[in-house]
Amino acid sequence: MFDASTKDILPPEFTDSKEEALKKNVALKEEIDKLTLLKERLDRRFRIVYFFVRIALVIVTSISIYFESVLLRAQTLEDFLNFYEFSIIILFAMNFIAFGTIANFNDFIHLLKAKIENWVWRRNLDLPKQIKNKETELTKLG
Repeated sequence: MFDASTKDILPPEFTDSKEEALKKNVALKEEIDKLTLLKERLDRRFRIVYFFVRIALVIVTSISIYFESVLLRAQTLEDFLNFYEFSIIILFAMNFIAFGTIANFNDFIHLLKAKIENWVWRRNLDLPKQIKNKETELTKLG
């Protein structure tokens, strides 16, 4: 027996006609595909940007080693290795002065990664949650 009071209890998915439910199903699948594609593009963009940031850090380190060798006039491989070791000691000292410990430096690297991720994702920070909600709604629907 169906009366008006039970209609209010049912979720909206069950009160729609079959055609409307199919339209919702198709629309949800398309939206999930679109959001998934956007997530993949943003992931790819983040990996590329983060890769170039790491390359930039390596370039800065290499330039500093090069200028140390030019300023200190390294001529043999042994001199370059000594200056390289010297530059590592200087970079470690600068790291200790700036960050305190290696753990703080590690925290800085994670913070840098999070800032880059926020810069790349901007308005889409909750995209994985949106995809999960749409998939849950799709499973409820059909």
